[in-house]
Amino acid sequence: MFTPTEHTANSEALLNIFRTVQLEQDQYDDMLKLDINQSTGEFFYDAWQLKPEYENTEVARVLDQLGSVGQAKIVSIPPGQCYLAHSDVEDRYHVTLQSDQCHVMDLSNQQQYPCVVDNRVYHMDTARLHTVVNAGYLPRICLLYTSDAADEGLGVDLGGRRI
Repeated sequence: MFTPTEHTANSEALLNIFRTVQLEQDQYDDMLKLDINQSTGEFFYDAWQLKPEYENTEVARVLDQLGSVGQAKIVSIPPGQCYLAHSDVEDRYHVTLQSDQCHVMDLSNQQQYPCVVDNRVYHMDTARLHTVVNAGYLPRICLLYTSDAADEGLGVDLGGRRI
């Protein structure tokens, strides 16, 4: 579910870019989020374009590694918080920028994966029922994005199962 890829990211440089940026309270949960790109059309699956303030930065370099990128955002989970159990239609790529005791939990297979700052890009099979738990004292901050490369050759039915 949470597999390292050959892609890399400078987590410290990314964290420094977003240190002074105000993240927004999500309307559905206690997480803080910031979209770093925007759709070029009216439909979620239209092409996405990086916001001008992130062009020619480590953000652009990381996203360019995978080609066509969908929605990209910074997500911060406060200490002692977690997402409700869920699955997503599209797989995600994940780069941990800050974390001290945080885990991705694959609830379907009863496995957990630590979120560590290691400058790696991870592929997340998010069609599985999962959550992210921050049991540490620091906010867990990550770069999270979709890409056409994440779902090549795969499909997901409405129950979240691979087809």
